Amino acid sequence: MVSVSSRMKEQHTNAVWIAGSGHALPGAAIPNHVLEERFGRATGWIERKLGIRSRHWSVDLDAGGPRPGCRNFELGAAAARVAIAQAGVAPDDIDLLLVASASPDFALPAMAPLVQESLSIRECAAIDIHSACTGALQALFVASNAIRTGESQVACVIGSETPSLYLEYLGHRSPIDKSDFVNAAMFGDGAGAVIVGSTQRCERDPRLEAVRIGSVGPGRPPGISSAFEPASGGSVRHRLRQDYRGVLESGPDLYVRAFSSLRAAADIQPADVSLLVPHQANGLIAKFSEPLFGIPEERVFINADRVANCGAASLLIALDEALRAEPRKPGDLFVLLAPEASKWLYGGAVIRW
Repeated sequence: MVSVSSRMKEQHTNAVWIAGSGHALPGAAIPNHVLEERFGRATGWIERKLGIRSRHWSVDLDAGGPRPGCRNFELGAAAARVAIAQAGVAPDDIDLLLVASASPDFALPAMAPLVQESLSIRECAAIDIHSACTGALQALFVASNAIRTGESQVACVIGSETPSLYLEYLGHRSPIDKSDFVNAAMFGDGAGAVIVGSTQRCERDPRLEAVRIGSVGPGRPPGISSAFEPASGGSVRHRLRQDYRGVLESGPDLYVRAFSSLRAAADIQPADVSLLVPHQANGLIAKFSEPLFGIPEERVFINADRVANCGAASLLIALDEALRAEPRKPGDLFVLLAPEASKWLYGGAVIRW
């Protein structure tokens, strides 16, 4: 007997094409010396430890509030406009809009409807994905399956983050502890977007061949947690806490799990990979590529040195830059990988020309 799910697979085998990409960064780059001077830290510490030289923030360091037009949903919409223009679609062609973020502007309303309104999309399915480093891959997983089954024809996937607006101490010159300083140095704001669809619009469009996601967190405490905690004078402040040792120890395993799942799904070998685009956890991540995956550093795309760790936006910003860097040829293959320490998640995607 053929099951209902089997019949659906037989009837709907739409390919998923990446038709356009874009990204947006708020304001001018903020170099390390600005943070090191403001918070009284040794010159060169950030680049030496994190491989990061600059980042972009939505927060105005002098005024303490958001820059005009640089809230999370506004950055997401700005990145989407670039992707829409490159794809050659109209906003109303989009029938599925997914926005991944761990730093939304509001608890309610959700981000996706705000982005929808900003893009003047009259009606579509609008969905939020609340996740950080793997958020874009979770959104791509949903979008690609909707397109393969015929539920969607054109989807817009956005990853957007503004952690600077959550870290209240960034607007002040008061002393901060080491963990706060590491978070300030490590994270950047920005948004990335891709348009994926069931129809190849031009010969250069790459195919989204496979997307895999997973969670191995049950029974393990979070590696990264975000909460409001009591502060002086009866006030509260937002704190981002990391188990740095746990993140460092578990990150390689999560990357390997992601790559292994893709190798099985898409029948690829390390030698097949033209470019590895990892989540930009820090600017030193490329040195782990060869021992973990057998992919040399020169085939790893890195932009964390310039934009820092942008959470759910990281992969899509890097992907957009990589896609625009040089023309691709038939047979080229990109692999996207991400671990997430918030509760130990992983994800990956294969893109082929």
